[in-house]
Amino acid sequence: MNIEKIKFYNYSLPTLNKTNFKGGYKDIAGEYGRNEFDAKVNNMIKNYRRACPFFLPEIREVEIDGTKAKLEIYKDKYYVLTSKNNRIKAAMKVINNEDVFECNNDFYSKNNGTAEIALIYSKGHNAGKFLIKEAVKRSFDMGYGGRVSLFACTVNYDAGSPVPFYHKMGFRGTDFNTEKQIEDAIEKSKITGLYRGPDELNMYLDPERINDYID
Repeated sequence: MNIEKIKFYNYSLPTLNKTNFKGGYKDIAGEYGRNEFDAKVNNMIKNYRRACPFFLPEIREVEIDGTKAKLEIYKDKYYVLTSKNNRIKAAMKVINNEDVFECNNDFYSKNNGTAEIALIYSKGHNAGKFLIKEAVKRSFDMGYGGRVSLFACTVNYDAGSPVPFYHKMGFRGTDFNTEKQIEDAIEKSKITGLYRGPDELNMYLDPERINDYID
């Protein structure tokens, strides 16, 4: 399992840039692999909470697919979604990217700033979609008009690329050629069960999909 490092003040925090998608979390090397992955994520969140004891999170009760859950939002926009029995459902970190996001879409390339999803982890059941909705809200709060970007990368090769999930959620490749390759690879994966398209790339939320994440 590859683990990145980010800095929170002077505290080094392990983070996972992992998301759930079709054929994803449930396929991680059996029950042992899933338990190991859960343990890493749980430890990540414990470390984060320990690193910022002076900042009490905003806590909201939310509902996902008719099930109640709890959302913690920390000061620097780290999100933790848990079930009623405090089991981790999803986690996300959103950062300010004040630069112009270079892509084939004028709404991004001619306006400064996106809410950048620096990490996202989800165990499915629409938890990931729920957090992307929170990222869109954050984008509007920052004055970015709903623009959300991310860097799609594979950190768990047992599960595969997260690009199909991001694409399903409305994220697109930054140029027409890359986007066409992604779409073709997703179509082929419906037959082969394997995504063999572009990975390790920047993606942006299609402006036409922003309204999907607004109440």
